[in-house]
This record gives sequence, structure tokens and C-alpha cells, in this order.
Amino acid sequence: MELIPISSLAKLFPDEEHSERPYTRASALINETFAFQVAYRSDFLLQSVFVRIESPLENSITVRRVGLAPSELPLRLHENREGRTLRTTPGLYPDPLLPLKNGVFDIPPRQWRALWVTVDPVVGVSPGLYPIRIVLETAAEVEAGEVSFELIISSLLWTEK
Repeated sequence: MELIPISSLAKLFPDEEHSERPYTRASALINETFAFQVAYRSDFLLQSVFVRIESPLENSITVRRVGLAPSELPLRLHENREGRTLRTTPGLYPDPLLPLKNGVFDIPPRQWRALWVTVDPVVGVSPGLYPIRIVLETAAEVEAGEVSFELIISSLLWTEK
């Protein structure tokens, strides 16, 4: 099982290798919504995988699955947009954010997929460094993998001179 934290701007296609660098630390302002992804891949089918969040911010964190949407015509034949498109071929494209039913989802074999992690700090969260650990567990409560991320929450004080 491979797990890698990546930017929310990254796009993972199930039929190709990813080229994303690990994204393990970021910053956000107090009361700012922040998101990142956790890329995952397994060599075999894993069913009923449970997501567990370990963080002082766990009550402010939502995890959704990045679903796939079919695209039959991603680029019109007469358009020439080389270098400005992710792909030009029909296929499955990462797009919808799907809720997890009771925090559980299935992992198909040999495909890169992603979880979308949203941090929405509640009022009263103090500035500081907050660790976020995301653990995937099998139905037998065996840890299949884990990934860590650090979010720095800061306040912005503006004073006129």
C-alpha cells in the first residue's frame, strides 16, 4: 500500500503513474478553509477500508473520495492546445468529491486514487503547528497505511503606521 500527501492542485489519473512530489507541510490563516489530497494505491483490492484521523484538529477535518468522471471528448479535434492540457484522450478524469459512507471506502487494485482532506478550523483554534495523521485500516482493524501532514495556522494582524 502506497500513501502520499499531495497538493490539492494535483490531478491523479487511475491509468498512469503520478509525478507529484510529497506535500507534507503548508500554512493557512485562522478560519481559512484548507485542502490537500492523499494519493493511494494498492497492488490488490481492499474492501471496507476505514479512514481514521489523528489530530488536534480532527473535529475540523472532513475526508472525501475523489471520484472519476467519464470524458468522451476532452479536446475538440480542431483545437491545438499542446502543453496546456492535462490529457487529450477520452477516459476517466478525477473530478467529483464523494462522501465516504461511515468513513469507509474500497480501494481498487493497481490504480492511483485520492482522498480529499478539507480542514475547516472552527472558531477558537489558536495559531500554531498542527500535526494531521491519516490512517487507513482494513475491515479487520489492521493498519494498511498512514501518512502525516503538518498545517501551520497563523493569524494575520494588520496595523497601519
